Amino acid sequence: MLREAWGTWQQKARLCEGVTKEWLTEVRRLSEAVGAVTDGDEADVHGLLEKMGLLRYFDSVTTSEASRAYKPNPVVYQQALDSLSAEPGRSLFVSDSILDLHGAHAVGMHSVWFRRNQTESAMGLPPRAVSVSHPRELNKVLSRFRETGKVG
Repeated sequence: MLREAWGTWQQKARLCEGVTKEWLTEVRRLSEAVGAVTDGDEADVHGLLEKMGLLRYFDSVTTSEASRAYKPNPVVYQQALDSLSAEPGRSLFVSDSILDLHGAHAVGMHSVWFRRNQTESAMGLPPRAVSVSHPRELNKVLSRFRETGKVG
C-alpha cells in the first residue's frame, strides 16, 4: 500500500513555485557543494530526483534510510556534511521546516527557513537562522554567506 501511494505521489510531484532548473544552476554556482537531505527510502528518493531531472544538481543526497535516522536527528546532518567533506560552520541548511533547522543547528550549521506563506510564525527558529519567502531570496543569502560566512 505504501509503495502504491508513493508511486501515485511521484506521478504528481512538481517543483515548488520559484524553483526552476535555472535557479538550481545558480544555487550551484553560488555554493561550493550542494547536498539534499531528506527523510525517505534511498531508491525512491534517487528515482524521483532522476525522473525529475534533478539529480545532477546535487553533489550528494542523504536519506534517512541510509543514515538510519530521521530529521531532525543530528546524525542525518552529520552524514550529509561528511558526504560533502564539509565543515558545519561553513555550511548552510535550507528547509521549510523549523524543526529540521534545529537538527542542522545542533551540528553547528547555519540555517535558512524557507517560509512558504506569510502567516507562518517564525517562533522557534534556531539562533541566527534567517527567513526567506521566495527561492530567489536565497541567492542573496548565499552570496552574503560566501563573502562573509554569515547568513544575516
